Parts: sequence; structure tokens; C-alpha cells
Amino acid sequence: MQKAIPILLSLMLVAPALALNDSGWVEIYAPAVSQTEEGMVGALSTMRIRVEPGSGHVFVDTFPLTQIDMQSSARMAASVACSVSNKSLSDYDFFVVVRGEAQMIGGTSAGGAMTVAMVSALNDLPLRKDVMMTGTISPDGSIGPVSGIPEKMEAARDAGAKVFLLPEGQAEYSYTITSTTQIGPLVITSQRPAEMNLIEHGKSLGLTVKEVSNIREAVKEFTGVELKQPSAGSIDMSEYNKLMKEHAEGLENEARASYATAQSMSAPNDYLNESRNRLVDGINQLSQRRYYTAASSFFESMVYSSYVVNYNKYRADPEKGIEEIGDEIERIESKIKNEAEEYNIVYLQCFGAAEERIMEAEENFEIAYNLLQNSSIADGIFALSYAAERANSAEWWFDIAKKMHGGEKLSEEYVSSLALSAMDTAEETSIYAQFSASSELLSLLLQANDELNRAKDAVNMSYMAGAVVLASKALALSELVIELGARGMSNESLSITKENARNAIARAQSSGINPILALAYFESAESYESTDIAQSLIDYKYAECIARMSGAP
Repeated sequence: MQKAIPILLSLMLVAPALALNDSGWVEIYAPAVSQTEEGMVGALSTMRIRVEPGSGHVFVDTFPLTQIDMQSSARMAASVACSVSNKSLSDYDFFVVVRGEAQMIGGTSAGGAMTVAMVSALNDLPLRKDVMMTGTISPDGSIGPVSGIPEKMEAARDAGAKVFLLPEGQAEYSYTITSTTQIGPLVITSQRPAEMNLIEHGKSLGLTVKEVSNIREAVKEFTGVELKQPSAGSIDMSEYNKLMKEHAEGLENEARASYATAQSMSAPNDYLNESRNRLVDGINQLSQRRYYTAASSFFESMVYSSYVVNYNKYRADPEKGIEEIGDEIERIESKIKNEAEEYNIVYLQCFGAAEERIMEAEENFEIAYNLLQNSSIADGIFALSYAAERANSAEWWFDIAKKMHGGEKLSEEYVSSLALSAMDTAEETSIYAQFSASSELLSLLLQANDELNRAKDAVNMSYMAGAVVLASKALALSELVIELGARGMSNESLSITKENARNAIARAQSSGINPILALAYFESAESYESTDIAQSLIDYKYAECIARMSGAP
């Protein structure tokens, strides 16, 4: 797989478009916002886009030079344009040339308009000359909020626009009025909030203002063509249910036995209670055929039971615990590294889950070792117990992978290339997400960066399938930051995110890949829908991005 090397731009744009010219370029006038001595004003630039058969590159030439904060916007626009056009980004190269009358103010507002223009170029759809728009672009195609809209509207009017598109929910526009008053030698600056109805403001400028929520709506306004989302079909859960049911039932037996052993030993009641509560929850989930959710509860139950057992066994001799559990983790690590002769496209995700979990086991073993070396016996043995059970869960996923048959064999070189490409995409999206992350979403962005760093560690440890899974999770979290920045955390967001995950899984299955790990996260997300919308959104995004990064050449 050839790794795309995007060269990207930073520009706050809104764009009416001209029809395709004879040379195959789409030319777009771009009203923007520029800083002057009199304050923020509208300015005009021109953007020309061309699409050719290629390898997924995005080349941008811009003058005057612009700020760095939209360096991923062009790549995001190309990705979304291909998605809504039902085309593969890896089959095309995108060329964007931007020229402006003045230095533009940086921002991500070019995303929506740039995507529309790329859709035009991909599908040979002439664009209306009298339509312009502003709005960021999200990975799922939703249009996000922007600033400086009144100034952009004025620039659009001056460029001949009759229709102006803005993000849904921004017709009632909030802004700040700054005023200065001189009292003797002092200049006092004050600010006050204000609101403007942009539909009415548009009428005063001779513009018809319309809100759009996603790129398909924007394309329809520009072209008159409705890009319908193709149905990916239903999800086939049969193989997943068979594998995970057997897996969960085996874990139930282990969790019951572990709890029974812990009951016979002296321990604080809170640990036994935690073990029992999670055991009961797992049994309830199993009765509802939520097999992965049940397995997760059984895993948690065994962590608490194992702590009770290990505390009684090792508190007087922690070094023995380090040696015995360390040997077991090493055995499982060797099994995962040595017994898989070749990567297989069918079980790549399960194998990646195993590698991810053995990494986590090793990380917690190191934590346990340091705690025990510093005489933090209780905390150290708990971390040791977690490491042991996490290693066991790695072995479970490895055994599930080995039960899956068929599918194309993948070379180690191909999986390495897939991992590096996934990491590049995740890092690029994380940069883009930084400029739309509110304080409420900052924790998700930090979590995305943590997962990306773990993916890099996985590559260094030669856990390439694990790196694919970790990079997919990093990508999912960054994309979620962008999408929630556009839509907010709501039932509507949950519905859209769920449908995107369902479609991604169905597409993977239609290509001959059964994404078991993605199905596991999809099931987990469903179990959280009524109790924890944030966790449900995260798990649906995990399902979507892992399904998309399925390993198909």
C-alpha cells in the first residue's frame, strides 16, 4: 500500500462555484475574512480544484501563505468527497490552487465548500455560479459551525452570490460588539454580546440564506443533484454470535470458579462485592445475548476475584507473584508472537485485539512491579492481578482468531503498511480535531492522542495488527470530537453515529470480511444507549473505524 503524503492548506473560505472549465478544473470564488486596521472585513480569493486518477495524494498551492490551522482540511474534504461519491480516495489525486487578494484569517471554514467543489470535480457536476457557503466539514459529512459569517455574506454579495448556505443552527448568530471610549488620557474598551438573524440580514443584502446540516444537502443546493447514500444492507451476526456465545459462556464458568475461590479466603467485603456484582451483571447480559458485554463483565469480576486470591497468596512474598505472573504473561506473549504463521484478512482484527491486550498486560505488569518495589503491596498486587487477567483476555482473542477460517493471506509487509497508513490518518485527523475541540471534548482528544502513542509503541514492539486497532481507535476518537463539535452530544448524534457504524460493518461483510471486533464494539454501544450516551458514541465510533480499517487490500 502506498502511503498518501498530503500537502495541505490553511484558509478560511466560503465558495460559490463556476462550471467546469475546458481544462478540467473547478474554479471557485472564495469570500473569506481578513484582518485590517478597521477590523474584520470580507475579502475575495479564488480556488481551483482538479481531480485525476492517482494514489490518494492531496496537493495544495496557496498564495499568500496562510495559517497552519487548516492543514488537514483539504485531506478531510477529499476523504468526505470520495465517501459521498461512493469512490475510493486511494484511486485519486487532488490538486488545489488558491490565490487571494489579501492575507486570509486561518480557520477550518473552507471544509464544506472545498468538499462540494471536490464532489463536483469527481462527478463532473457543474456548480451554480450564484451559490456560496461557509461551514467546516466533519468526517461523517456534517457541516459544522463557523465565525465571521456576516463579513463573509457581504463578500459573497460583492462576488455576485444570490444564495448563501450556512451551518444548521447558525441562522440565529451570536457575536460580540467591541467599543472604545476615551476618558481623559485613558481609552476604555468594552464588549457586549449581540445577536443577529442572518436570514433577515441576508434579505437586506439581497441574499437568500439557507441552513444545511450535511454535505449532501449542500451539494444539492449547488448542483441540483441529490447524492443518495447507498444502502449497505443488514449486518450478519450469525458467526459473531456463535463465536462470542461460546467465548462468553466459557468466561462465565471461569468467573464463577474464581469468585468461589475468593469467597473461601479472607478479604475486604468490597472486593468480593465488586466481583459478585460484575458476575451477576455478566449473567444478565448473557441472558440478553449481549455476549461481548457479558464477557467484559466476567473479565472485571475475575480481576477482583483474582486480587483476593493473589493478595492472600503473594502479600508475604511479592517477588514470587512477580515471577509467576510474569512467566504466564511471557508464555501468552510468545504464543501470540510465534503461533500465528501468517496474517489472515478474516482474523486480522481479532489478532489485533489480542496484541492490544497483551500490550496492556505488559504495561500493567510494569506498573505492578514498580509499586511492589516501593512496598505498595495492595496496589501492586491489584495491578498484578489486572495484568494477569488482561493477558488471559489476550489469549481469548487469539483463540477466537484461530477459529476463523478462510480469507486472503496478508504479508507482514502489507500489515505493516496498513498500520503506518492508519497511524498517519489518525494523526492527521487529530490535528484537525484540535481546532474544533471544546473544553467538554478535550478529554476525548487527549484519549485519542494516548491511543495514537500506544499505536506507535505497538509498531516498535512489532505488534502490527495491534497498531492497526489502536490507530483505528485513535482515529475514532478524533473523528468523534469533530462530529460532536458540529452536532453536539444528542440523541440525533447517537442515531447518526450508530447508522454510520452499521453501514461500515455491512460494507466490510459485503467485501468478504467479518469484522468481529467491530461487531463486539457495536454490541457494547447498544448496551450503553440508555445509560451512558457518551460511552455509546465512543463504542459506535470504534465499531465504525475498526470496520473501515478491516485490512482489505
